[in-house]
Parts: sequence; C-alpha cells; structure tokens
Amino acid sequence: MNQSISHVETPKASRYLQQLCKHFGHKVPVEFDTRQGSITLPFGTCALLAGEGSLTMTVSGEDTEKLEQVFGSHLERLAFRESLNVAWERKSPSCLRGSCHCLTALPPRLPERSRAAALSSTGPFGQGRREPGTWRKTMNTLKKFLNSPYAFWILLALPSIGLINGALTAGALEPLLHPTGEFAARFMIIAMLLSPLRALFPRAGAVSWLMRRRRYLGVAAFGYAALHTLYYVIDLGTLSAVMADVAAFGIWTGWLAFVIFVPLALTSNRASGRRLGRSWKTLQRFVYPAAVATLLHWIFVNNDFGPALVHFVPLAALEIYRVRKAMGTDRSSTAARHSAS
Repeated sequence: MNQSISHVETPKASRYLQQLCKHFGHKVPVEFDTRQGSITLPFGTCALLAGEGSLTMTVSGEDTEKLEQVFGSHLERLAFRESLNVAWERKSPSCLRGSCHCLTALPPRLPERSRAAALSSTGPFGQGRREPGTWRKTMNTLKKFLNSPYAFWILLALPSIGLINGALTAGALEPLLHPTGEFAARFMIIAMLLSPLRALFPRAGAVSWLMRRRRYLGVAAFGYAALHTLYYVIDLGTLSAVMADVAAFGIWTGWLAFVIFVPLALTSNRASGRRLGRSWKTLQRFVYPAAVATLLHWIFVNNDFGPALVHFVPLAALEIYRVRKAMGTDRSSTAARHSAS
C-alpha cells in the first residue's frame, strides 16, 4: 500500500477538516472531531489532522495519485477564498514497512536544546562553526525579494516601460496597438493555464509558485488591455471615429472582452472574495467568454489565424484535459457513493 502526505498551511485547518468530512459523510464512512478525522473510500483512505496553522492530509491506497486528486481538488473548492498550496509528498512502501535505510540508518535525534548547542559549537565535520558569510546573506536577501509581490509586479511591468516610452517619444501609436494587445492576451493565457497545469503536474513547485500569484497575472492582463484600448482611442482621435469603427466584428469583440475584464480586475483581491463569497468564483469564470472574444478580436483585426492559434491552442488543449480529468473524478465519486449505499 502506498502513502502520500500533504501539509497545507491555512489558519482554518479545523474548519476545512470538518467540511471535508461532512461532505464525504453523505457518501462514505467518516469519523471526525474538531482536530482529526478519517475518510474511507473504496480505493483508499484519508487521515486528516488539524494543527495550529496547518492541515495535514495522509492518503493511503494503491492509487495514491487518484486519492491526491480527489482530496486535493475538494479542499481547493472548499477554500476557494484562499490560494492554498496543496503539495503532496509520496512515501515508498519500503519506508512504510520501516525497511528504508534512509530512515533506519539515521543516528538518534538529539533533543532540540542539545542539538542547538552541538551545532553552535561544531560544524558538520567537527570544526568550529562559521557564521553565514556576506554571500549567503546576500543570497537570502535576494531570495526574499524575488518571492515578494513587489518583485513580481516589477517583472510584469517591464514590457510596459518600452511601450509607454515608445508612445511618448515616437508619437505614432498605431505600431504599439499590436504589442500592447499581445501582452494582454499572453498574461491572460498564462493565468488561465495554471489550473490545468496544476492538474497535470500537482507537485510542480513552479506551478504552485505561480498559482499563488495568479491574481497578479490577471490584473496585469487588464492593465495591458487598458493601455491597448487607450492607444486605440487616442489613435482614432474622435469619439465619432470610435463609434463608426465599433460595427466591425473584430472591433466590437475587442470591446466586449475589455468590458468583461473590468469587473474581473476590480474584484481580483481578497476583500472582494470575502464580500462576494461563492459568487466571486462565478464572476471570475467570465474570463472564458472574455478569452473567446479576445481570440476572435485578434484573428479578425489582423486577418491572420497563425499567431492567435499559436497562443490559444495550448490553452484549449489543457482546458479540455482538465475538464476530462474533473469528469473522471466526479464519476469516481459517484461510483464510491453507489458502492457505499
């Protein structure tokens, strides 16, 4: 029997534990209180432990990948207001039987105080321990900065420097319409790719890192779309010219996408998520019709299918994969409910 463990950092660990157990309790046997619980499915079990600031899920069974998907996806749906990082660590059968040399060969663990005293007096090879040097301190500072939201915003804003400078110096805005629109579409596509990529690579650290910053990508997409729209209106010069141009199919689809983007960007924050509740996720799903409108706008304005399809076909393929996988999970849950009844 295989086993996987996930330690999920959340201040609502006990709440999510009880919600998971109550949800599955309508279908399969469960036992739980405010601190621990267990859920038994036909193809495996899940033990839950709520600690201070974290929820630990331990799944056991022959198909741990399926169990990870079932319980990980259910927890993410319950915690839709948070960006949880559900990463799984698999334990080999030898480790579970106690025959794994990586565990049995370890020396006895010292108490925390003794271990701290030993580390303070000696290094890894018995010599005196050296204090972290300037290089290590610099690297730690750099790592903290790169993981901060400010660094990510700077990275997202870099293309806008050239686009704004070009508008201020060159004067002609028409050459800047295409790149501003492309960056808006690219950041939107990257944000939308993250959910299917997480379903495809549930333990990928890079995907989890980006998932925690997905809202920033969506707001950046809106920012470049707003710049694209502003340049378009200024380039036409008059309101009558803008209204005359709206009738074209490639133009009004672009306006439609931009109008949808506005409420999505305005509510891409934690306060809106708390205020709207479950309606927040329903609202954010309007990004899909916005993506279709963006694709049509790109194709019919440029009269060229190639570049647009290069960007949108991978997104469509991964979304189809995610939907098929979700349908498979739902079928498994239905089968588990029927077998339990």
